[in-house]
Amino acid sequence: MMFFGVSHAWLSFCNISIFAVTICILASCRTVSESKYSLINIDRVFLTKAFGDDCVNASSHIPDVYKVGLSGACRVTDGDIQCKTHLPPSLNWAELLEADYAASNTTGSQPDILKKCTELIHDQGVNHAFNDRLAVAMLALLVISIILNVCQLAIALFNESAFGMLIFVPAFLDEVILVVCLGLYLGISNHEVGEYIPDGTRVSDMSILGVGFWMLLAIFCMRAISSPALFIVTVIIVVSIPIAIVSLLLCLCGGSSTVEAGTNYVVHVVHVTTVH
Repeated sequence: MMFFGVSHAWLSFCNISIFAVTICILASCRTVSESKYSLINIDRVFLTKAFGDDCVNASSHIPDVYKVGLSGACRVTDGDIQCKTHLPPSLNWAELLEADYAASNTTGSQPDILKKCTELIHDQGVNHAFNDRLAVAMLALLVISIILNVCQLAIALFNESAFGMLIFVPAFLDEVILVVCLGLYLGISNHEVGEYIPDGTRVSDMSILGVGFWMLLAIFCMRAISSPALFIVTVIIVVSIPIAIVSLLLCLCGGSSTVEAGTNYVVHVVHVTTVH
């Protein structure tokens, strides 16, 4: 027997929304229309801070913005968008810049500067191959998330309440997967972008984070509120983490004070014994 009540309607709304947004993230930068879902954006302001004016002006091929996503990469110049699909996924925007330097080098324009700028890209020592594997893992997890999404709806149809334990388990697993995806994204961004930022240079995070990141954060929030039990568990975990960290720090500080006090006491006793 199939059921469909208020709880089923809410779960359906949440899961269908999550499904649609996840598909957009998976297809990010595959085509011009999907370039708006990019995960990382690199504009000329960032390039200037990372490599200097000479490197930005050395090639006429450098666009206004590089956009990278799980399914491709795009170049935006004066509103014109050109995208290229690539699989397996990669968030390596630096290879786009290097390709533009190589394209300019064939024309013989400023070869010394182009060579210097290309060397600057490699000098950072970013492990792009490792980051690409993380991007593949992120894509695979999002595909698993979609499968869990569909399974939840199928199970809910045969249960009186869509907030039961049978639906909670895959929903919680899905939420864990989304947290891991957020962690993978932040890790990739830290290496693919952060390594190129010179020490002491301030860069706007908002200009770097693509819409895809906010979509990923949105589906995590949507999953958290998809059922009352999952929302409560999420709140408990979120509140418990900072409490646990503060408690650990207090324990460490208290332990250090105890050790120091004990050491002073031992030294004092030895001193008295010696005098005696």
